[in-house]
Amino acid sequence: MDKNDLLTGKKVLIVDDEPDILETLSDLLEMCEITEASSFGQAKGLLETQPFDLAILDIMGVSGYEILK
Repeated sequence: MDKNDLLTGKKVLIVDDEPDILETLSDLLEMCEITEASSFGQAKGLLETQPFDLAILDIMGVSGYEILK
């Protein structure tokens, strides 16, 4: 099974405060349904209102575990 088959259609939340990183990860995961957030507050709101299969978190000053509570 191809890795793209495993990821195709999966809902992924990418959280990073650097636009270049968001763009790069979105390009690499183009087979997924990508939602981007650039702040803790934005990501928390998204996680509270919709389900995701995977969350990639890189937020300065906040523990990734905090957002997943």
